[in-house]
Amino acid sequence: MRPTLLPILATLIILSACTTAATGPSKSAAFAPAQVPPAVPELADVPIPELEKLVESDNVRAEVELGYRYAMGKGVANDYGKAVPLFRTAAKHDDPQAEFFLATAYYSGYGVPKDEAAAALWFERSAQQHYAASSYWLGYMIAFGRGGISPTWAGAVPHLWDAATQDYSEAQFLLGYAYDKGTDVDRNPKAAAYWYRRATSKYRNVKAEYNLSVLINAGEVEWQPGDPEPVKKSDLDSTAPTAPQK
Repeated sequence: MRPTLLPILATLIILSACTTAATGPSKSAAFAPAQVPPAVPELADVPIPELEKLVESDNVRAEVELGYRYAMGKGVANDYGKAVPLFRTAAKHDDPQAEFFLATAYYSGYGVPKDEAAAALWFERSAQQHYAASSYWLGYMIAFGRGGISPTWAGAVPHLWDAATQDYSEAQFLLGYAYDKGTDVDRNPKAAAYWYRRATSKYRNVKAEYNLSVLINAGEVEWQPGDPEPVKKSDLDSTAPTAPQK
């Protein structure tokens, strides 16, 4: 059986806990499983035959919903050969969710040849409409130079900011990390702590919690109610900041 879209998306965002200071995003970082974009809410309960009729009448949102169901194997056999053309048709109508799913297909190589450059282009089109997941992905790819892009954190920050201000937890973490690390942007521990706290406000983000505790332990920011307990100094003396693994 071919894997469904949800595990594919989930494998792209695994952020494992680390025991060293200044924990960075891993190679597979993307978005938290709880934040995988849902299907089209208003069409979630529409039967497949009715969706197919809507698709025949060029209903763009129905194309996204039906494509999602084929990709996920929800009520139909999992079939990327059918999902991708539906996403592509809807994407031609500038649907940001369809553009996002098409981008992830190219990034993962499911239903289309793996092509990170094409993925970046579709993420960018979707991000232009402020679709949070795409803004995060585009920022991630720019920060780490994926898809033939020259790596630059300064170029990534505006896109991460767009997603972070929409309460996208992984964007908040990565934005906090950018200010924590201070590469291509001015280092600002207080800004880093702010975004680490935002990253943990709705979703459990172990890396954000850990990095925040490191800043508190180092005396760079003050502990606030609700913050994780500061790590022990003895646990940090023998460690060095961990560079992001690209």
